Amino acid sequence: EAYPGAVDVGWKKVPILKTDDGGGGGGTPTGGGAPAGGSVAEQIEEANAQAEASGGNFGDDEHSWEYQGNGVFVLDTADKWQWVLTRVEVGAIWGVGRQLTKRLNHCGIYSGSELAAMCPALAQRDFGVVLARTIKELNGERCLPLEEAPPPKQQIVCSRSFGEKVTTLTELKAAVTGHVWRGAEKLRRQGSVASGLQVWISTSRHSATPCHRSDTLELAVATDNSQLLTAKAMKLLARIFREGYSYAKAGIALFGLSEPRQSDLFGDNYNPALMATVDAINQKFGKATVSPAYGVASNRWAMKRQFLSPAYTTRWEDLPVVRC
Repeated sequence: EAYPGAVDVGWKKVPILKTDDGGGGGGTPTGGGAPAGGSVAEQIEEANAQAEASGGNFGDDEHSWEYQGNGVFVLDTADKWQWVLTRVEVGAIWGVGRQLTKRLNHCGIYSGSELAAMCPALAQRDFGVVLARTIKELNGERCLPLEEAPPPKQQIVCSRSFGEKVTTLTELKAAVTGHVWRGAEKLRRQGSVASGLQVWISTSRHSATPCHRSDTLELAVATDNSQLLTAKAMKLLARIFREGYSYAKAGIALFGLSEPRQSDLFGDNYNPALMATVDAINQKFGKATVSPAYGVASNRWAMKRQFLSPAYTTRWEDLPVVRC
């Protein structure tokens, strides 16, 4: 049985350790003299040296443990799980912060195994339900079910800080247009329409002349039409824009979300097939491959992303390569 949970230990190398034949939860790595005490880093450092000296293996495959990766450790047996918990400080467990660590230390709880032995009911009474769930998970009990299909959002907000301060209405139109199209795409993706639209712009909170302005519009007929929402957003933006300010952020909110109903037969000419085609093209060839002219008028406002973290879960090219 695989034991849920994650412990951020940060091991760098790959020693192979052998467990005692005594088994059970108190199994310790022997590996021809692997250390029984000291910090985790000292134990792993010595184990690495022993692994290298012995050719990388302390025992037969049946009783061998393998530590791999940068802080990722597979806990697939009870003895591995217990061995790790006894050597990991309680503050290294996910969800246990510095202040909570101090309180637990005050109660005599210093290691993961001591936390796992704590009564969940008492933990919930004294420390809250989150720690109680953590204790149950440390003991192999699943507390949070897997959400296969997230529920539809009740409101969609798209907002970004600018890479550079913006002073002109043209640049603000480009930013707001991009937000509207991204929000409308999210609307169509979850099969919803919006009956309300809000647009806001603001300077930095530390500006000598701070300014935050917003305006809201209730739509006569709920829609997911990017073109219609963009046209309405441009009118709201024109009403709230003021000259003489250096704006640092803009955003939009789509609210009053519901399932699509009968279209407005006397309203704007809306072609659902057009929006579906735009979404398909952008999905296949990349974000904003097809976008309105407002959105490409200027990109000086775009957020700086030179230090953007890799998108490990959403982009194939960012997936780490495993060699074994």
